[in-house]
Amino acid sequence: MEQHLRRLLDELSGAIGRTRHHEDREELSRLHGEVESRLERSGKEHSGLVAALEKAEIRFESEHPTLGGALRDAIEVLSSGGI
Repeated sequence: MEQHLRRLLDELSGAIGRTRHHEDREELSRLHGEVESRLERSGKEHSGLVAALEKAEIRFESEHPTLGGALRDAIEVLSSGGI
């Protein structure tokens, strides 16, 4: 699970750098911080993360297809882990 979240962080960082819209960068940065915070807790208390990732996937999948794939992978891993 941690590996998928780390990959997602890499994808979020790249997407932040490629995004032209200020509000999109802010949203991606917020999501990056949230995922990073969850990783620092070593797998503890991931409630709400799946919902945030699903919302981000819908918002960014067309503009950032690689990020959309990383979001889907992370959602799948977290969901299969019972989160």
